[in-house]
Amino acid sequence: MNLAFEEDYVNVETLERWCANFEIGNFIGNEPRGRPDRAVDDDVLRKIMENNPR
Repeated sequence: MNLAFEEDYVNVETLERWCANFEIGNFIGNEPRGRPDRAVDDDVLRKIMENNPR
């Protein structure tokens, strides 16, 4: 990593942890994250925009 990017881009302990996770099949970003709940209802927003199209 350090050869590809720059010196001290990633420390040895972090790289070892990544490699260990990779070996057991625990890939980075494998966990489902889901989406946050919407704060605004699309239909309500559409009606507001239609009534006030500035």
